[in-house]
Order: sequence, then structure tokens, then C-alpha cells
Amino acid sequence: MLFKKNISKIFKILFSNVRNYFDQLLVSNTRRFVEKKLNALSKESLKQKPLKNLKKCLIDATFDGPNYWFRLGILRAAFDSPLIEYAVVGRFNKAKIKKTLKNFGISKISYIGTNILIEKKYLKEAEKIFYSLSSAKDLLNLKLPYEAPAIDLYDSLLKYQRNSTLNIYDKSLIKYISRYLKDLEMAKIIIDSIKPDLAILSHTTSGRINNGVLTWHLTRNKIPIIVPAGSFGNFAHFKILEYADHFNHVNKPSKKDMQIKDKAKLEKLRSLGAEYIRRRIKGQAKDLGAELAFPKKSERISKSMICKQYSWDKKKPVIAVFASIWFDNPHTFGMTQFIDFNDWLNFTFEAASKNKNFNWIFKPHPSEDWYGGTKMRDLFPKEIPSHIRISNKNWNGQDFRNSIDLIVTLHGTIGVEMASFGKPVLVATKGWYGDLGFVKFCQTRKVYGQSLNSKWWLDQDIENNKRLADIFAGYYFCIPKEDNSIYLDNDSSQFKLYESHKNLLINNKDLINREIKTMKKWLKSDSKHYHIFKMRNSKDYKFSKNI
Repeated sequence: MLFKKNISKIFKILFSNVRNYFDQLLVSNTRRFVEKKLNALSKESLKQKPLKNLKKCLIDATFDGPNYWFRLGILRAAFDSPLIEYAVVGRFNKAKIKKTLKNFGISKISYIGTNILIEKKYLKEAEKIFYSLSSAKDLLNLKLPYEAPAIDLYDSLLKYQRNSTLNIYDKSLIKYISRYLKDLEMAKIIIDSIKPDLAILSHTTSGRINNGVLTWHLTRNKIPIIVPAGSFGNFAHFKILEYADHFNHVNKPSKKDMQIKDKAKLEKLRSLGAEYIRRRIKGQAKDLGAELAFPKKSERISKSMICKQYSWDKKKPVIAVFASIWFDNPHTFGMTQFIDFNDWLNFTFEAASKNKNFNWIFKPHPSEDWYGGTKMRDLFPKEIPSHIRISNKNWNGQDFRNSIDLIVTLHGTIGVEMASFGKPVLVATKGWYGDLGFVKFCQTRKVYGQSLNSKWWLDQDIENNKRLADIFAGYYFCIPKEDNSIYLDNDSSQFKLYESHKNLLINNKDLINREIKTMKKWLKSDSKHYHIFKMRNSKDYKFSKNI
């Protein structure tokens, strides 16, 4: 009997291995097809173009993501003249990436972060930094070579630790800091050697790959950067002309955009935005964040049920505090009021502990389990005041949002969603929408603390907030009605995406050509954000395939 079980296990393992082999082979073939097709698009676009004013272009090839390669391929086809391309390859997936570069016809390659050996000079400097730290804040005050911003190093280290705040007693920091210092040096050497006229980057901040060092040296040398980014399945490219631009990476409307004189267009954006938010909260959006925040199977709740469960006075306002992913680049929007997300959470928790006029529910980010790392429940004391609770992850997302009265967040998407639903929102930093008029934005740590202990919502014009949030959502989530927007599925699908890319290239040639034509116009424009450029120049709007 035992022999039969063992034989069965062996056959299962063998079958699984054979299936994986053929799956990988099929993906590899599809990937090659897609990449060669994308390269052909570039060649076709440049057909019969005069070989003049050739520009050297530094291309970030440190990140192996199917959607990134697709967006890069479309972007390459949008340039009016050939580029002399130099790729930078990093530590991960080198063999696969080199094949991709070959399929793109890129042969000039430099390497960053690939050498396991870290020279003594970097290790010594890293040890010096490590032993000088008495708090996480000390790292933010570091003077780095080439005046590089310490916030980028901080966020990189946080990604390695996957903690809520930097553990300054973790000796592995020495290795990570030394690697960052070496990458900072290597980036300078590469850029000084190539002297590019422009660069295309996958990311502009550091994580486990130190893209931030490229951003820093490129902007120091006044070399423009284009980032072929994506958001909710749509192209969300942006340009960086100076270092501060990389904090303004979200393709969102400006105050001027939200006050255009064309009332018909503004009303269409408002109505579409409101309907998009309504559908999103009902769980109809297809992006990963929405799928995790609004799962199909969940526990139905109400404010009365919550108050009964926690023995709360239901006459008191219920304030929900929505958290972020702790280690996900806390300084991505240039935050200065707090050291990191953990600092913000502790500050908010302490204020809430003292304020018993309200009932408080702290809500972990819906992607907390997906990404792993520190959990919210690990950050709170075992005994917490009776007027404070952590939300149940099984609660229905829509019901929970209907049950709460007020919202506090650092800069989460929840701020847009809840303002659209007529709920007052308090944000602790400017983030990416704090200054656009539909939330209460606290410019300093002190003002934020004072607000948490007051009835901050009384001076809010809820109807106007809702109108502005809806217009914002229309710009941000929707697309031009003209059929010139490529939609890409979630990055979480990983290498299965190549099959959908193949179908796009074969069956949607006109759509792709229109996208390239629009992108050409954007490249020549002064607009920094591609999606907003399209929305500004559109006469009408519609939902994207995300809904």
C-alpha cells in the first residue's frame, strides 16, 4: 500500500514537472513572438525616416514585467527618429531580460547591482552609517554621496525588511546599504559614460532594485526621463524633467483641469466618475486592489451591528482609519510630516486613544495579506482602549463603507472613493490629491493632531467635496470615448499576460496604431502625464475595461 502511494506521488511530481516545462516553453515562444512584433512596430514607424538628430537613450532593463515590456514597445514606436539604445540590466532575471533585449534589437548593455562582491570601501561606509544610527529618523538625515536623497535609501531598506518601520538593529542593513552605495556609484559611471539624451525607466524609486539612483543622477544631469507606466489597465506614462517631478507621478487632473469652462465636459466627467465609484464599491472593478477590497464572499454588516458587537454608543460618530502597505515606498509623494507609515499610524492611534468622543476602527490595507510582511495587528498593543478596534477582514467592503461616518487616511484611494460617497475625509499629507479641494488636508503634523481631536468635518462643504471627487474620478479612472486606449490586464497575472498581448498585436492593429499616433503627439507636447493629455484633448469620455 505504501509502495503504491509513493509511486502515485512520484508520477504526480513527474507530471507536474513535465507540464511546467511545456507551459514555460509555450510562454517563452509567445513572449518571443510578442517582443519581435513590438520591435517590428518600431521599425515600421521609423520606415523611410531620415537618420538625423539621433538621440542616445538609456533604457531601464532591470525589471522583468510583461506589461512593462509591452508599454516600452509601444513607446519606442512613438519616437519620430531612431534611438541609439543602451540598456541597463540588474540582478534579477538576467537571462530572460537579455533575450528580450535581443528581440528588441538592443545589444549595448551595462550592468548595475549584479556583482555579488561588494568592495570594502562600500562595506566600510555602510558599517559607519549603520553604527551611527540611533533611530530610524537618523537615516533620513544622512548625507549621501552626490547629495542623493536619503528618503530613497530609506524606502529601499524598508522593502528589504518588509517592516512597518526601519529596524536599525538588523545587521543585514550593512549589506543593503553597501549595495545601495555601490549602485549609486555605478549609476553615475554608466550615465557619465553613455551621456544619454534621454532615459526610459520602469520605476523611479528604489526597492529591491535601486532604480532611484538612476533617477537621481539623470535629473542631476538634466537628462529627461520617460516612464511607460500603467494604472488600472490603462497607459499612464509620465515625464520627469527635474527630480521633484518623480513625486508627481500619478496621472491625475490639476486644479485647472477640474475647473474647465466647458460645463458639458465637466458634467460628463462628474457623472461618469460618480458611477465608476459606485460600481467600484459594489465590487465590479477588475484591478487587484478593488478585488481584494471588495471580495464577492463577505460578511454583511451595518453600523448598528458593529456598535452592538463592540458595545459602542451608536450615537457617537464612527471614524475609520485606512492604512497603507507599510513598506511600499512611504515617501513616494515626498512626505515630510512623518518618518514612514508606521510613524503616522502610531501618531493616529495615540490621538485616537485619548479621544473617547468618537469610536475608532482601524482598517488594514486590503493587500496586506497579499504582499506579506508586517500586519496591522502586530503594531498595536495587546490591550487597546474599548473605543478602538481593528476591522474584521471578512466584513463586506461596501457595507463597511456605508457603516462609517468619517474617514482618515494618509493618502489612500479610499479618500477619493469616500468623498464621492459624501463622507468627510481627513488626509495627513498632500499625497496625490490632498490639495484638490475635496478632502481636509493637514499641512503639518501639528495641525493633523489637532484635527484628530476636533470636529474637523463641520467646516466641510460635503456636496462640493462630492462633486469635485466625482470629477477627479472621471479624469482618473475613465478614458477618452475615442477608441484609442489599449487596456492591459493586471500585472498579477504575470507571464500569462503574453497571450493577451499576442491577441492585441494580431487582432487590434488599428487600435495600436491610433495609440502610437496619440503618443507621438504627447511626446512633442509640454504635458507631463499621458493619460491626462488624452483626457484634456478628448471631446467625450467612457468607462475603461476596468469596469
